[in-house]
Formats: sequence, structure tokens, C-alpha cells
Amino acid sequence: MSRPTDHPGDAESVLRDGLADWQLRAGSVHVWRLPLSEALAEEFRPSLSPDEMARADRFVFARDRVRFVAARGWLRRILAGYVDGGAGELRFSYGIFGKPELVSESGRSGVAFNLSHSGDAALVAVASGFPVGVDLEVMRSDIDVDLVARSFFSPRECGELDTLPAADRRAAFYRCWVRKEAYLKGLGAGVSRGLQNFSVSLRPGQAPAVLEDTLAPDAPEKWFLVDLGTDDRFAAGLAIAGKPLILRCFGSAPAECL
Repeated sequence: MSRPTDHPGDAESVLRDGLADWQLRAGSVHVWRLPLSEALAEEFRPSLSPDEMARADRFVFARDRVRFVAARGWLRRILAGYVDGGAGELRFSYGIFGKPELVSESGRSGVAFNLSHSGDAALVAVASGFPVGVDLEVMRSDIDVDLVARSFFSPRECGELDTLPAADRRAAFYRCWVRKEAYLKGLGAGVSRGLQNFSVSLRPGQAPAVLEDTLAPDAPEKWFLVDLGTDDRFAAGLAIAGKPLILRCFGSAPAECL
């Protein structure tokens, strides 16, 4: 376990107040809800690698740079707790669609993880030995959900959305969106795989699930989806390759796992 300092900064205070637990047992998934701020970005900045800082510098707006640095810093700090190492010492490799993995070193190869951030919050999912994907989205009121759905959802999902009352469509749209994104991120695939090639559930009261995937017919049996309750501003979803035995949440305003 990575020990807090004698004079904890903002990050260590969040971890302390969020009841941090680094015991990731076999079959476990931990989800962290974490704040993003300029103070946290400054605290984490020294732990980021040169390539991460170069990515941060490519953002046009300072707010986006701050949130990127804070999110990557959180990812390093959280993973450091599980592998008992320094946040700045961690090294990542990247899949063809950009999904990061810890470079295999002693004690680190069995930890799977995924990061998503939106607005002033981030989610980090960490699992023992099987892939996970997580997605967090601010639920905007200024987009035409029906128009966006026709561009990115499957025909089955569009049909389901069209049957809902207008008052229910925005929430259903975001349920569908975060479930789809979490599933793709769990696969380690980019959007070029095709958001229209698979369908997830979206109706109110319907259990989260992959309903079909034309490119992977066994996906409904292999992937387990979870809605993560955050607050009225966000929608969040988690995808796990297999049903976890233990699902726990930590951090600032912990997500409701189930």
C-alpha cells in the first residue's frame, strides 16, 4: 500500500475521506469517483511523464489542460496504491486504439484499469485479472438526442428510443451512450469498430446489458454492464468481461455501484 504523507495534500485528503482500500482480491472491481481541480493538477503535475505533459499542452483551453492533468494524475495515484509503487514511476503501453496498460513488471501485470473524465469529475475502474471499461458523461441539455442517436446508435436502439415519451428520452440516450462507450473501452476498441454494430439496453427499468453484437455474437454472455449512479449532472457506466464477485466504490461522492 502506498502511504500518505505526514502533511497530506488535496489528493491524500480525498483518498482518506473516500475510505481508500487497496486490497484488490480476485474477482474484484473497484470504482473511484474523483474530483478534478487546478489544485489537484498542480499537485499531480510532477508525476506525469513527458508524453502526458505534451498531450496536455495540445489542449487549446486552460480548463481542458487542467482536467487532463488532474485525471492522469489520479490514474497514476490510484494505480500506485494497488501496485505499491510511486505514481511517477509507472510506465504505460498503449493499444492500437490508445487504451493504456501498465508495462508488465513485478506485481503489476494482473491489474486492469480504465479512466474516463467529463466536466470536473473522473472515474477510474480497477479490476483483478479481467478487462474493464468505464465512461462518464455530463448530461448536456443543449444537444438533440434524437439526431445524435440516429448518427451513432444501432437501428434497434433508435427504435427503442423512439418508443419512449419525450420526457424520458434524454436520460435513456445517456444510459445508452455510457453503456456503449464503456463496452467499447472494455474491448480496447475505438469508435471505428462501429457504434452501430452492437446494441445495449436503454429503457427505464431495464437491466443494463449488451443485447447483441454482430462482430462478437457471444458478447451478451461474456460482458456484464453496470450503471454507476453519480448525481443529476452525470451518467456513468461500467463494462466488465465477466460478472464480478465483488464491486466496491471509493472516492469523493462515491458512485452507487448497484
